[in-house]
Amino acid sequence: MARKTIQGTLILKTLKTAGRPLTPAEVHLAAKNEHPNIGLATAYRHIRTLAEGDLVVGVDYPGQPTRYEWVDGRDKTHFSCRGCDKLFALEVPQAE
Repeated sequence: MARKTIQGTLILKTLKTAGRPLTPAEVHLAAKNEHPNIGLATAYRHIRTLAEGDLVVGVDYPGQPTRYEWVDGRDKTHFSCRGCDKLFALEVPQAE
């Protein structure tokens, strides 16, 4: 079992509340706002651990770095905004 740390908790919170898939650099930047001493390698390490635990999933979009999002059990499709170069998720309605 992994040890619970302030940095890990912050990375997890960042991914859970982002509302869109984030690159490790975006996760690092958001976490750094709350914990200025957090390192980029720490963000990568915690994201990898969360992915191995199936708590986050990598989202690949052609020509862009892998982004990660919290696994919430909902089907989504993703689109890339050409203006801001961010990736967003749209929930797919469930068929009845």
